[in-house]
Amino acid sequence: MKKIALVFLALFILSGCEQRLPPEWQPHLKYVYHISPYDLAEIPPSDATTYFMDNTYFLPSGKWFRTVSAKYSPFGKPSRVWDCDDYARDFQVFARKRYASEAIKDFTAPQGLAVFTITLNGEQKHALNLVLTNDAGMLLYEPQTKTIRPASATELSRIIYLGD
Repeated sequence: MKKIALVFLALFILSGCEQRLPPEWQPHLKYVYHISPYDLAEIPPSDATTYFMDNTYFLPSGKWFRTVSAKYSPFGKPSRVWDCDDYARDFQVFARKRYASEAIKDFTAPQGLAVFTITLNGEQKHALNLVLTNDAGMLLYEPQTKTIRPASATELSRIIYLGD
């Protein structure tokens, strides 16, 4: 089944569709457990800035992500100058530390976790986390309010930064 999903992903990317990874593609993520920076760069619009440090990223289950996000609390005591980008980066580190502690004995585990900080363009720019899961599609996580929702095609088209 993984091969089918990867072939689908490759065909989708090569098709040159203007809207990248629309919501109807999300069910196909359930067969993909690792994703490369090359594939990740296909998510935002082509003029968005992308920044990836790892060679591969692990896609967690929706259940794992919901469990981890429920346990999140900001590092230390956030000051009044903390805003959305500080919370998004802090949660990204929190989730990756949790992943690392669970994957430490598995030497074949991917280096990264598919939890990214993104910035959306709009009347005001806004930072939050994009999470790619292997069974619940692409999710947006608001670490300030601990809200999880599916990523819409409109929101994905407004990404101006995606990175780890």
